[in-house]
Order: sequence, then structure tokens, then C-alpha cells
Amino acid sequence: MVHSGHRERLKARFSETGLMGFSPHEALELLLFYAIPRQDTNPAAHMLLDKFGSIAGVFDASVPSLKEVDGIGDSAACLLKLIPHMARLYEESKNSIGLILTESETIAQYIIPKFIGRNNESILVICLDQKGKLLSSKFLSEGSIDRVNVNIREIAKYALEVQASNIILAHNHTYGLALPSNADIIATEAVVKALRPLSVSVYDHYIVAQNDCVSMRDSGIFSSF
Repeated sequence: MVHSGHRERLKARFSETGLMGFSPHEALELLLFYAIPRQDTNPAAHMLLDKFGSIAGVFDASVPSLKEVDGIGDSAACLLKLIPHMARLYEESKNSIGLILTESETIAQYIIPKFIGRNNESILVICLDQKGKLLSSKFLSEGSIDRVNVNIREIAKYALEVQASNIILAHNHTYGLALPSNADIIATEAVVKALRPLSVSVYDHYIVAQNDCVSMRDSGIFSSF
């Protein structure tokens, strides 16, 4: 049974201090209020953390896996899956078209949020003008949890459509470190050579893993292309 006034007290705490001082299970409990209106959400919050290990584990879990937890139905599972995607949209909204992407730190700040909530390897193509101003960006390929194929024709088509002079590639490693593999280097060189006759330069390729990313250009790899 829910203690009298418990929901109101938890909401009042959040209104006053945000999530400061909240334990992970309390934060989940509060979130679940909005999908489970007339039920004690404390047990479900504990079971979610026991099953998936962390807040990140909960948000990254699949809908079927979430629904295996007692008390988590369609609405609660949908809400939990919505959070990382909303976080990505929130971060992306801070980076508007016209942003100058020439400095490694700025590029990393733009790229990392775009991979929030992506559990499969995906390729992001960022199109820039001659001065490095952002023209457009989108994901062109998505693969399995540990592999994605590079479609050079689609990359070239997209770059020409938006009249890009330069592009930046980025893709995520869902496991391991943000370090380029031999396959990543070979695929990048193929893109560089294919776009060169089209007067489109590949400025860099970033590998993303969690909140970290590595630039191939900064690593000296591009000097060999």
C-alpha cells in the first residue's frame, strides 16, 4: 500500500531540488507515477534496477524485456523508452543549423547527443559548406548491434543534394571503446577516395562510444589517405 501523501512529497522534493539527493530507485519511482497512476511504483522501480543494473540499463532495455518486470505494462514501458530519445532531441535542439563545426570539441559536442538511445551501430553524415558551417545532418545507415555497412553511393548522393563542400562521418561502437577498427579505417578511406572526384572532402570521421568519441583526423589516420 502506498503511504499517504508519498507521491505528493516526492513531487514536492523534485519541484524544490530537482533530482538532487534522489536515489536511482526514487527517480524511477517518480517517473513511473506518470504511467502508473494508482499503484505503488516503488517495487517496480527496485525490480527494474535489479534486473537491468542501472538507470542506463533500464532506459536501454527493449520493450519486451521491460514488460517482463511485474507492474510494467505498455504505458510504463513506452514512457521508459521515450526518455533517452527525448534527451537526444533536447540536446540536438541546442545545436541549430548554421553552427560552425571546425573545432574537435565543438564537433564532439554536436555528435555525441545524436547517438543517445541508439542501440545498433549507425552512420551519421554531417554536411558542411566550405567554411565549416553546418548545412544538414542525418543517419544514412543502421546495422546490427556490432556492425553497420557503409553505403558510399547514399553518402555521395546526400552530400551533393545539400551542396556540401565537406562532410564529417560519425558512427557508434555499441560495445568497447571509441577507437577506430581496421574495418573503420578501410571504409573511411574508400569514402574519401570516392568523394574526391566530386569535390567533396571528408573532413573527419568520429567513433562514438557512450559519452566518448575519437577523431580519426586528430589520431593521425587521415594523413595516410
